[in-house]
Amino acid sequence: MWKFFEWAWNLDWGEGFALLAILFVFWYGKKWIDNRFSGMNKRSKREMKALIREAMDEWSSECRYLTQEQGDARYYCSKPDCEGVEFTGEN
Repeated sequence: MWKFFEWAWNLDWGEGFALLAILFVFWYGKKWIDNRFSGMNKRSKREMKALIREAMDEWSSECRYLTQEQGDARYYCSKPDCEGVEFTGEN
């Protein structure tokens, strides 16, 4: 690696700028390939977040928290200090 730096230090200005341009193209190409072919890009992440949010909203629409209006219902909670959740569906 050190030999590369010695070689690069002794380059002419024109060759140095050409080397920098080539290194930049390789770096940009690597980033493009990584973003293009990685598992999840920004669009996939946005779609996944919207899907999970929709599922959470759908689930929470079917239950009522004890901090809201009280009524006759069965509450399920595994912790002694938990406020609990009322499930409206049959179990």
